[in-house]
Amino acid sequence: MSSGPLLTSFATAAATAAALILSAQGVKAQAPSAPAATAPAQALVVQVCQGCHGPEILSQKGRTKDEWATVVQTMVDRGAMASDQDLQTIVDYLARTYPPAVRASAK
Repeated sequence: MSSGPLLTSFATAAATAAALILSAQGVKAQAPSAPAATAPAQALVVQVCQGCHGPEILSQKGRTKDEWATVVQTMVDRGAMASDQDLQTIVDYLARTYPPAVRASAK
């Protein structure tokens, strides 16, 4: 499945809003726990997610697997398209690569 121009515009706006909210909350960006280039699901994440926003949004806040599943479902609700199997692969990849972050205020 692929996204159209309207979906891309909406998702870009949503991603920008999310980035601004995270920035305002003082969320500290973190490096992925494993190099993204070596992850087998990276190409799928690029195909499904990065058509609407860049990879920097993924590293702004780490999340648990359940939290990533909620984020991915929100993106699907907003029009992201992939098979159930691909969505699960994306959730697994994000949870493994971007685990919960330590907030700047916790230091």
